[in-house]
Amino acid sequence: MFSSRNPHARPATRVRRWRRFAVVAAVLAAVLVPATAAHAQWYMSKRAAERDARHYVSHYYANTYASDLSTGCRPSGEHYDRRYVYHRWVCNWYDHSDDTSGTVLIVGSGDPGVYYGKVIHGAH
Repeated sequence: MFSSRNPHARPATRVRRWRRFAVVAAVLAAVLVPATAAHAQWYMSKRAAERDARHYVSHYYANTYASDLSTGCRPSGEHYDRRYVYHRWVCNWYDHSDDTSGTVLIVGSGDPGVYYGKVIHGAH
């Protein structure tokens, strides 16, 4: 509460005003970030890598459907930490319909919704 008798009231009000300004500026900065940056897939989560691995394998092999595939991915050359997203993933896959499996490399791209895939170990 402001009182003309309290000499410390004005600096406290000034500090609150600067804090409020900092909070408003941070919120505006977060809102004004371009949406395209949020959709870029250079780094991807484990879930996204597994989805992309199923997609890649189902399109690479003619008689394989994504619904028949199970995938498990790990970061390429690094230990997995679920708090992070990674650029390159090594994904093992298994096709339940014909009992085949293999390994693919899934690499993120700077373009939205784009990834690169490479077969490491073919179907066996």
